[in-house]
Amino acid sequence: MSEEITEYKKIVDGFVIQDYVKKNNKFVCNGQEFISGDKVDREDSNEEEITDKIDTKKEVYEPLEMIQPGVDYYYLFVWGCYDPQVIGPFESEFDMEENRQKKREKEREDKHIHIYLPFEVRKGVKVLFE
Repeated sequence: MSEEITEYKKIVDGFVIQDYVKKNNKFVCNGQEFISGDKVDREDSNEEEITDKIDTKKEVYEPLEMIQPGVDYYYLFVWGCYDPQVIGPFESEFDMEENRQKKREKEREDKHIHIYLPFEVRKGVKVLFE
């Protein structure tokens, strides 16, 4: 008698379509979508093929939306050797970098050394800096 299957992974072949738009002579990804194919496999926790052992009529349908967890982009800016500030949020790395470039222009005028430390935070998380 075979062991009852209580969990498994469903593997769906497909492809990703990414949309790009030109911003300041660079192409930036503006969105993406997943298109599923016809090939579907199921594996147990040992990565053994079990598709023929699963009653797929009992499988609850889950849409293949492939929504990525959103992130906001920030950077820590230290003016000279003092006055650290968190700058952001920005919707994309491109927007963050564009803002950093503007600050770098000001830096050249002031002739001070400044530090820029980029970081990402999952959307909805509050960034506190004291």
